[in-house]
Formats: sequence, structure tokens, C-alpha cells
Amino acid sequence: IQGPKTDDLAAKIFGDAVRDIRFFRFAWMDFKGHPLVVARSGWSKQGGFEIYLDKPALGEPLWDALWEAGREFNVAPGCPNLIERIEGGLFSYGNDFTLDNNPLEAGLEKYCDLDGAFEFIGRNALRQVRDAGPARIVRGIRMAGGEGPACTATWPLDVHGTCAGH
Repeated sequence: IQGPKTDDLAAKIFGDAVRDIRFFRFAWMDFKGHPLVVARSGWSKQGGFEIYLDKPALGEPLWDALWEAGREFNVAPGCPNLIERIEGGLFSYGNDFTLDNNPLEAGLEKYCDLDGAFEFIGRNALRQVRDAGPARIVRGIRMAGGEGPACTATWPLDVHGTCAGH
């Protein structure tokens, strides 16, 4: 569920406690007597929720409940707005960064607790990158001029004849 009225729609289905879920967190919410994982996430800087079904029989009833509750909000099907996602700093693995990048290069440091109690593969390597500063950073740029060609592959970025990135 995405969009500016997401919290109100989700609250009609799961109750007002759904409003307390923080970004990139989740809670177990009841739907028709069955607990579902409801996560505050999604592809929009407007915020939203992803609902994880583990019982296929609930799929259609959940869909119907969302549509019925969403009538007053003019709910409609949609798709991710890629530009809004990128402008909001929600990069997508495989599209905006790859295994050639680390989370600190991709601007995701606020989601990386490198000094917390959790151990994970790569933590020491990421601490070294953090302490030294990332060698490169994925970031947006503004370009003057007219419309560009379709972005079907990366474009090289040259500075005085030297490749400075892509």
C-alpha cells in the first residue's frame, strides 16, 4: 500500500497501532484472526506498507478488504514511481547499485548499525570503509541541455578526458 493516504487505509484494516510502525520496521498485525507481518517500507518517499501473506487463502479477502476500505480514499492500482524512489534516496539493488558498491557508497549508512551488538559478514570491512571514507559515492547530478537518450546502459562520466565514473 503506497501513497499519501496509506496510514489511514492501513488503520482501517489493521487498527491504529499500524501507525506506530517506524520506517524499515515491522509488526505482527491481525487480519481475520491470523497474524500477518506488516512492514513500513516500500518504493515511495511518501511511505507505505508491505503486507506479507503466509496463508494464500487470505490473499483474496485481504485484497477485497483493502479495496472496500479504500473507496473513500479513491484507491487505485499503481506501480512504483522510480524517479520518486531515487529522489527519496531509496536505491534499488541491481538497478541503482550492485555488488560493485557497498552500502556506504550507496548512501545507505543510516540503515547500517556498524557499532551495534549484531555480528554480520562484512561488518569489519564496512567499518574500514566508514573510517577511511568511501572511495566513491552513488549520487544524483543535474545535467544542462535537452532530453537525453534512453538509459539502457550506464553512461561514462568524463572529466577533462578522464573517466570519473558512470
